[in-house]
Amino acid sequence: MKSVIMLLKGNVNYDARVQKFIRSLVKRGFRVKLITWSWEPSSYSQEGLEIVDLVINNRKLPGNVLKMLWCNIGFCLAAARKIKESRPGYCHFNDLNTFITVYFLKKWKSVKYIYDAHELFPEKQMKKSNRLIWGILERFAIKRADHIIVPEKNRAEYLRRKYGLDKVPLVINNFPEYTKIDREKGLREKKRLGFEDKKVIIYQGLISSKRYIEDMIEALKYLAEAYILVLIGFSLGSYEKEMKDMAERYGLGKRVFMYGKVRPADMLQTLCIGDIAMAFYDNKDINSYLCAPNKIFDYIMAGLKVIANSTPALDIIDDIKGVKLIKEVSGKSIARAVTELTDEREGIKVEDRGRFTWEKLSDKIESVYSE
Repeated sequence: MKSVIMLLKGNVNYDARVQKFIRSLVKRGFRVKLITWSWEPSSYSQEGLEIVDLVINNRKLPGNVLKMLWCNIGFCLAAARKIKESRPGYCHFNDLNTFITVYFLKKWKSVKYIYDAHELFPEKQMKKSNRLIWGILERFAIKRADHIIVPEKNRAEYLRRKYGLDKVPLVINNFPEYTKIDREKGLREKKRLGFEDKKVIIYQGLISSKRYIEDMIEALKYLAEAYILVLIGFSLGSYEKEMKDMAERYGLGKRVFMYGKVRPADMLQTLCIGDIAMAFYDNKDINSYLCAPNKIFDYIMAGLKVIANSTPALDIIDDIKGVKLIKEVSGKSIARAVTELTDEREGIKVEDRGRFTWEKLSDKIESVYSE
């Protein structure tokens, strides 16, 4: 049986892209081993999948750069040993922080290296020193990739120009698998939560200041009391408390709700409690500017009206009824977009729900894994 080793620094329980790739590969007859370095054990299961959770000694070292390098090198060395033992047909590296494992591997002719760049990893780093280090590591590692995959077309062209690649990386978008939505179940959950008479605005993902959560809360000031904001996901550090304090200061504490984390398998059905969904990214760096997040396409699959940034990465949804892309993100502009979408009788059409599906990317996946 054909075999693939996938590497992931993160938790597969909440990584929809990795889960979709695993299901696609298993469906094609591959045996998949996923090697992860996660903050909690992986509970995701799939026939044909073996998960190896590596525990890396995260010792205290002076300075974030040294600590980052120590942790990543420790993971990559341990993963490289597993790869050498198995000698799979393919190694699928999710993001640069696992792709640097190639520095500790020989280039066997029988093993294809696939670099799945979820992010423009050097560009997303906050510190200049980190951007420099990751940029150097990517520049030399990328030469060893047999295939390079990105989730957005403009990112593909950006990488081609940056590294002088012979060909443009393959675009495999963050589209959801086609899913039949149980509307009645969604209405029952909405009633259980006490939201049946409310206009529910949803955001799902990392709850962070970089996602314009404060502006979403402020928008409620300009909307009727029937509108509420439901945040699906998790926050880092003290941000959740800061966000709740802000809502209280505005007198909006009873109109902002934390739903908590939801696994990818349950996400589309959970979104059905909403009427309108939003996602905004801080466009101060090229990684965010060229982001086409899976949550946008999840919203469309769930049949929700959508408000998002106007960016080159999202021009593929600009023609859809029920989608509004705004150039400037503020409380007032969000409220105005919500009002306009509420007034529009027509929402997401059935045919538009079917435009952006994982199944339509099947031939691209086959082109990588058929050699």
